[in-house]
Amino acid sequence: MFKTAVTEELASSSEFEELFNEASPINWLLILLVLALVSLIVALVQSRRLLHKEQLEKEALAAHLNDLNPDLENYRIFRHDYRNVIASLAMSLEEGNIAESRRIYESVLDESLFLLNTPRLNLSKIEVPAIRSLILVKALEAEKVGVSFKLETIGCFEDTAINRSLTLYRVFALLLDEAILVLKDFPDSKVNLGFITSNQIQKIIVSYPMVPGLAAIERKTINRITRIMERDQRLALIREERGGNFYQTLTIEE
Repeated sequence: MFKTAVTEELASSSEFEELFNEASPINWLLILLVLALVSLIVALVQSRRLLHKEQLEKEALAAHLNDLNPDLENYRIFRHDYRNVIASLAMSLEEGNIAESRRIYESVLDESLFLLNTPRLNLSKIEVPAIRSLILVKALEAEKVGVSFKLETIGCFEDTAINRSLTLYRVFALLLDEAILVLKDFPDSKVNLGFITSNQIQKIIVSYPMVPGLAAIERKTINRITRIMERDQRLALIREERGGNFYQTLTIEE
């Protein structure tokens, strides 16, 4: 019986070798064509993925440019006002009109100095210049509609690559814009900002009171933030209601 099995195995092996040797060039050509077709399909799939990624990047860039338009307009207005202030100061000094120079100083510059020196915005532990500037600019905007900022820091928010990334800057700016927009019709409201650093994880917390109209504004903001954060897995955002306040916690992992 064992001999029979061995004989059958040898016979089948010989048949396979004969088939292999007798395979026509057409069969080999078909095999090569199938392999080429599979390679082509793989290449097309990879190409489509790359095109989709490029399309997402273009859409994100277009959205970013749209976001920048108001900032550019505000910058033009600021530059125009700045030149007027400098010209007015220069004229007052040339004429020796100290009273007029003091009036200009107190009406235009004193507001910025107040924000820089106020204990609510102690920025000494935030080492990223762009984030410090953003907080100051948004605090000025908030003051104009009767909304105040309060800042608390635990640890040092260091000037690292992720902390000064454009993605983080844009997301944080949108969170601050949303807070101001939600609270602008509720004077004397307060936005609490928290920067927490622990080991390799950092958190930025933006919280403010729950008010009518929040849901509609929140939907628009979260859609824009989701598109921005798609390309950077180091950022995660949690939004929740707790104790009558709305909390947004942006977690940053190195």
